[in-house]
Amino acid sequence: MFPVKQSLLLGVITLLSACGTHGVDKAIRAANAQNHGLAAEYSPFRYKVTVNDQGSGVATTEWAGIPGESITAIAPAVKSDIENVIKRQCDFDPEDLIATRLVSAVEPYFYEVWEYRDDLSKREDKTSGLSVIIEQLRNNGGVDFHLIGNCHAHPGTSFTFSN
Repeated sequence: MFPVKQSLLLGVITLLSACGTHGVDKAIRAANAQNHGLAAEYSPFRYKVTVNDQGSGVATTEWAGIPGESITAIAPAVKSDIENVIKRQCDFDPEDLIATRLVSAVEPYFYEVWEYRDDLSKREDKTSGLSVIIEQLRNNGGVDFHLIGNCHAHPGTSFTFSN
């Protein structure tokens, strides 16, 4: 699995530099640019920027994707294989799964975030998430999958900004 801590740290630095000198609009553009990079790395996180009526706001990290049914619902053997690897690497049971979040489905790749209830998570909500990248191999050659992220999530990043 690939740690995403460095990407998030770089994102915070990018966003803070944008917030300090260029205001809310630059912060939003910086967050969008950082999200593009996180998507390219298959990170389980994205930045969400919320602006209030006074023109200031807050940027926080949240799980990527939208809640939905995993592609593995039509392939129970693949789902079982993924669950077994996650159990072995992270000690999450299938019952710990809170949600699957669909990020993208551009054949032959399916990019999802599987969110787990996790007492060892350092996030306030005690959840951890892993990007699950599923690749359909050519000529009915089966599937391959990769997991990206930390088994036990680090605290979510948040900061405020203003014009």
